[in-house]
Amino acid sequence: MESAMDWNNYKQASDDEKVQMLKDGAEQGDALCQFGYGNYLASIDPAETECLKASAMQGFTVAQHALGLKKTGFESRLWLQRSADSGCTASWFALGMLYEYGHNDDFFNKDPLSADLCYKNAIESDYDEDGLKGTLGPLYSDFIWENLVLDGAVCVAAAQYRLGMLYLERRDIAHAVDTGLGWLTKAADNGHAEATYALGYIYANGSYGVERDIAKASQLIESYKNQPDKLDPKAQERLRYALSLCLDTKGGLSK
Repeated sequence: MESAMDWNNYKQASDDEKVQMLKDGAEQGDALCQFGYGNYLASIDPAETECLKASAMQGFTVAQHALGLKKTGFESRLWLQRSADSGCTASWFALGMLYEYGHNDDFFNKDPLSADLCYKNAIESDYDEDGLKGTLGPLYSDFIWENLVLDGAVCVAAAQYRLGMLYLERRDIAHAVDTGLGWLTKAADNGHAEATYALGYIYANGSYGVERDIAKASQLIESYKNQPDKLDPKAQERLRYALSLCLDTKGGLSK
């Protein structure tokens, strides 16, 4: 998608000048400028999405994904599906979350089967992450990428974690617990802190009918402990509790 903006001048401009240039380009119908200016407006007022929508209507994938995250219910599903169909792993994951948790409106109820499919699509999709970054050109920044949760590896590990938890709760499926543990293990191997903690807790406590394995639980919880950036106060409290279960060789609490 070609842009009419003089990006060389844009790079040398001040912040205020950049905003004005993006606004001018957006008014001329430039999809990348519409995304840039729309993202700027949404940072001031999250309800302001018209400029993002204009970019999304032109097929700009990142704008579609951003709009899907900002909208709710049917509109959220519509834009995330369009972005996912364009190969965006992050949109498949976001769709999975939408189906798993639903929304309080008439258009979107919880649908674990659709969530399962979306998470698997996130894991299996051929995500051209570098290509998608390239479409942002000079507008790319780590902040935008992280704020829109577009990192492929992060989304894959998170999808594996959510799949694991979905299967652990599916008592109507044969071998659901084994399948759930398998997905959690993959997520933990990919560095997902919550999956690492969940596995440690399950093995420490014998949750979901899993045989207690204190050695494995201790190893997992020690791994979780070594992720200091993940240890907010609530995480520290959970860690202390999980460690106490490992020390309680007589049983632990029932799920």
